[in-house]
Amino acid sequence: SSHKMSSSIPTITLSNGVQMPAIAIGTAPLSGSTAEAPQSNPNYVGFFPERVTRSVHLALQAGLRHIDTALMYRCHEHVAHVLRQWFMEGKLSREDVFITSKVFHPPAPGFGLDDTTVDISSLSVEEITAKVHAHFEKCLVELGVGYVDSMLLHWPSAGGGAGNATTKNDNDSSSGSGMVKIDHDNRAKRLAAWKVLEHYYNTGWARSIGVSNFHEVHIQHLLDDGATIVPQINQLETSVYIQHTKIIQYC
Repeated sequence: SSHKMSSSIPTITLSNGVQMPAIAIGTAPLSGSTAEAPQSNPNYVGFFPERVTRSVHLALQAGLRHIDTALMYRCHEHVAHVLRQWFMEGKLSREDVFITSKVFHPPAPGFGLDDTTVDISSLSVEEITAKVHAHFEKCLVELGVGYVDSMLLHWPSAGGGAGNATTKNDNDSSSGSGMVKIDHDNRAKRLAAWKVLEHYYNTGWARSIGVSNFHEVHIQHLLDDGATIVPQINQLETSVYIQHTKIIQYC
């Protein structure tokens, strides 16, 4: 079939040659506080996966072909519902869409369900390996696809990610002096999680693998400790309000 990747959206060539559309539809509609809750349910804090079906459908209609999701967001099945319809009607084939998902998010009381997060503080390295394997396969089942185009480790540790720049009290976060203190147990557990992604990359179940919200030091430790594949992506929140200049220069 003719590939229907939208020609109007530029692509980024990853280090392994995979072409990633530079603009994606996000799938994490969220009430982060009661101030954002719907009038009909003013106490609600959490995700709105029910909104994703229409937003992804409209995004595909508008020409977007990259869908960014995560196990944490609880909307894989909504994405699958839309893709199933587009595939069924012959409007798109699997090769026409780029699917990014994420695993390995720390517990987030009030947002994340227990079966979508990984509490690295309470799990051994071996248990981390088993959990990330299970969560990776859960993503594929929920999305209804044989492979993803990119799978990311969602967060380096509870509170210690680059996306949460104000947090200074976690073992993995920056201290006031700019030094980064790393919990060595977490370091080994991150490597274990990364090794699972390498496994699925080598089997073709992920066309690319990467990380999300990782500081430079988190990535460097993966490389120092035995990663055989350099992360192809580090997904960060960046805007006029949030800048991660050092991480971007490092990458």
